[in-house]
Amino acid sequence: MDHPSSVTCRAALLLGLALAPPMASSPSAAAPRQLADSTAIESWQLGNGLRVVTQDIPRSRAVAITLAYPVGTDADPPARRGLARLMAGAQMMAPAGDVPERSRGEMESLRPLGWSIKVNRRATQLSEVATVEQFPGALRQMATRMRGVRVDDSALKAAVQGVRRDLGENLFGSVDNALYFQAREYASGADPASIPALAAAKGLDGVTARELERRLRETFVPAGAVLALAGDLGGINVHALVEGQFGALPGGAPSSSLAGSPTSPTFRPSFHSVARADLDQPVGVLALSAPALTDSGHPDFFLSMLLIGQHCHQSWPISRHVKSRFRYSVLDEPDLVRLYPATAPDSTGAHALSNELHTTLRELLGMIVAAREFDELRYNVIWLFGGPMPRHVLSQVRSEGAALNNVCNNLAARELMGGEAFWALYRQRFTSGDDPGLARWIRYLDRPEHQAALLFTPLHR
Repeated sequence: MDHPSSVTCRAALLLGLALAPPMASSPSAAAPRQLADSTAIESWQLGNGLRVVTQDIPRSRAVAITLAYPVGTDADPPARRGLARLMAGAQMMAPAGDVPERSRGEMESLRPLGWSIKVNRRATQLSEVATVEQFPGALRQMATRMRGVRVDDSALKAAVQGVRRDLGENLFGSVDNALYFQAREYASGADPASIPALAAAKGLDGVTARELERRLRETFVPAGAVLALAGDLGGINVHALVEGQFGALPGGAPSSSLAGSPTSPTFRPSFHSVARADLDQPVGVLALSAPALTDSGHPDFFLSMLLIGQHCHQSWPISRHVKSRFRYSVLDEPDLVRLYPATAPDSTGAHALSNELHTTLRELLGMIVAAREFDELRYNVIWLFGGPMPRHVLSQVRSEGAALNNVCNNLAARELMGGEAFWALYRQRFTSGDDPGLARWIRYLDRPEHQAALLFTPLHR
């Protein structure tokens, strides 16, 4: 299931084992990086190309496992939109070896601590959260699926139905979901007529079970993929366990997708108004183009966005239709920021969203922002980029499966997008200086060429 994860104003919204003989790994792993929050991050690579990254979190009640692959929706053929989602669902649920098929309903009891399927433009993440005792078995099952799943007509039908259900809920479900996911389509150049076609995913009708199984075997391979583990790993020989389960798998050919290149795609500015029968007042979203993650100015942009998002959250009244006034999933969609401006009851055009943002940003420009406010924002989110977690986040991660799963997803995403070499430099830039150039980024957001606005209006307005 795809769920928008986002950063909010003050913080991120956050054994006795029989092992196969080990194969030789690629160059030796770097020593674990000890963080000030008592956790430690380590990474290495197996001989078949699988990159492994772990975060040992003492006293965590569980272990999260994420397999991340550098292929996402950008790799969908034009006539088969939804194929990446279909592949992810089949890889997660279809039978493999002695591991039986499972359904989404069964996952709630099989993995009560949490699980997720995330497919974005450039990556696919398959995640499960298990108790420390269940962890070796859960890891073995994920390795078995990587070795190859079996797809028959029944499994294909279930996977296609799951994709269409998810796309329908994302694009035409709740107002909050529809604004979030439709904004991505409009910012990519879609027109209103193409949105229903995407939700219907008619191109998937032509996919056969044999073709899907072949695509899975060719795509979900160790080469280019990332295995992330997060939780209490003390007392577990993680290197031996991972090598025993994954080391003998054929590497395969790395995906040709550009998941590992965190650059910004083409942004299409636009202003759309769409009527919905379930609304009695207008509500909308502004999707804003962000600079490339590799741009040296992105750390300053991100810090400025945290302050801007906080100001907007405080300036615009709470809406029953949207859960937050600001969302920026920097590790999933680094190219797109979403703001949800307040709208007047008589608004009918999407330019009203841009006008409201302009007014709110002008107000912020007239305020004095103390350096300590930027420092507090940095402290609360630096963990997203591989820094230490603040105490309240660490407490949540230790006790809640969903929070632990989020940490594991972030580990995998960072490794796909440059690894520690990239993120160490990013953190250095993020934590340096006082004013990140707030006025510059306010002017940047205020320009129409960086805005894709979507306003939902009452049907009979």
